[in-house]
Amino acid sequence: PDIIFVYSGRNRGKSFEICAQYLADAWYDEKLLAYVRRNDDTQDMIVSYFDDKHDFISDMTDGLSDRITIYKSVLYFSHIEEDENGKETVIRDKEAGRFFSVSRQGRFKSLQYPKIHRILFEEVLTRDSYLSAEPEKLFDLISTLRRSKEDFKVALISNLVSQINPYSDAWGIHIGRNKPGTVTLTKLYLNAYDENGQELYYLIAAHYLENRNELNTADQKKNRKRVRTG
Repeated sequence: PDIIFVYSGRNRGKSFEICAQYLADAWYDEKLLAYVRRNDDTQDMIVSYFDDKHDFISDMTDGLSDRITIYKSVLYFSHIEEDENGKETVIRDKEAGRFFSVSRQGRFKSLQYPKIHRILFEEVLTRDSYLSAEPEKLFDLISTLRRSKEDFKVALISNLVSQINPYSDAWGIHIGRNKPGTVTLTKLYLNAYDENGQELYYLIAAHYLENRNELNTADQKKNRKRVRTG
């Protein structure tokens, strides 16, 4: 699939698994990552997403780097060096990718990003407000970054906080109809032909992960005050 939409599944490690794969692609194969959020954020909040990958990055790079840092929206594999006076300096070892926000996708349209081969969009589904025409804006951002690249991958990741969302209808994936443990394939056509006269499309795989450690039916029926959360 061109786009994987992975959702639900508490404590499944879906974010770590996919992000780790994409960081490895950036480190070993120079296929850089576009880390995407709905809106702009502070640099501290952006890099905090990678805080649980420090050990993984250190193992992968044989200790050369141990974290992700950001400078002018560019993400780097980095490490900290300390001088004899205890002053710490961030050393940027290698480019890892770039941060993008869907809300500002229009400013990227005329630009080229030849090194970007992966997109990772976290918390796609939300209880808060979606952007106006958000699926179309995200699709425009995907098109801008992809261009004509081969082996371009997009991962959309979320907990299932609400089945009501703009993506179900806009992309035809209908999240509310899917069952845990299933993968639903959908073709999103691009209004264009390839060189052989066939209609171009993106193949979307919507994977509804089963929750781990789910209560059995008997325990679910017990009259208890329960936490309500996604």
